[in-house]
Amino acid sequence: MKNKRTISVKNRVYGIRKGSRSQKLHDLGYKTYPQYLLGVEWRNTRVKFLNSSYVTRIDGILVCSECKTPETNLSRPLNIHHKTYKNVGKEELTDLLLVCEGCHGKIHSKRAKRKTTRTKT
Repeated sequence: MKNKRTISVKNRVYGIRKGSRSQKLHDLGYKTYPQYLLGVEWRNTRVKFLNSSYVTRIDGILVCSECKTPETNLSRPLNIHHKTYKNVGKEELTDLLLVCEGCHGKIHSKRAKRKTTRTKT
């Protein structure tokens, strides 16, 4: 197939669709998304985002952009959610959202429901 490349991960071969998140990560030298999140590109983007005006702060404390819970009231740090993977590896700050774990889960649940609804029709 013309639009696919293959990579081998732990003796398994996976097809990579041209323009997909997997291809973009592979082109940056990462085999997996979790590996990318540990890399220098994401670290730099994360620091830039956390220091930007795109994150909400109350009295200097980071807060969830959805429920407005301050990070100091949470047992775990806030998550940076990708609204889209279109620019993965070269994220625009507007592609990102700072959310608590609860809100992050709700966002992914809504996405999963939308995908399920689309496939059923």
